[in-house]
Amino acid sequence: MNKLNSNVKAFTLMEIMIVVIIMGVMVSLAIPQYAKTVDRARLQDGVNQLTAIHAAMLIYRAQNGAILNGSSDHAYLNTNLYINIIPNGLVYAYSGNASTGIYTVTAVREGKTLTLTQDPVSYPTNPACTPSGGACP
Repeated sequence: MNKLNSNVKAFTLMEIMIVVIIMGVMVSLAIPQYAKTVDRARLQDGVNQLTAIHAAMLIYRAQNGAILNGSSDHAYLNTNLYINIIPNGLVYAYSGNASTGIYTVTAVREGKTLTLTQDPVSYPTNPACTPSGGACP
């Protein structure tokens, strides 16, 4: 008949449970850090988008002699500056006065506001980040 092999090596139930518990602890520590990293990346994307808007506004001013006038959102900027700003979770707002040459573009996400003005780009002062909770990238 069949002879049972007593030399078979395998993991015990206790060993498997310990490994699962250790993996659970590691994942519970990693998920919040991942969420913070994603948030910082999205805010950095907003900084990059605002820098692109600033460059496009300089070109628009050189071609037309003035900046865009009025208040609107990113779609207005995309249409008039011939750029393609993708909101990516940010809410953009534009306000500009053609007669004074002063404009402000804001991008808001989860309590953090990025603000761009007509001043030269020099992060973190322009665009500037104002957090209402947490830190800026």
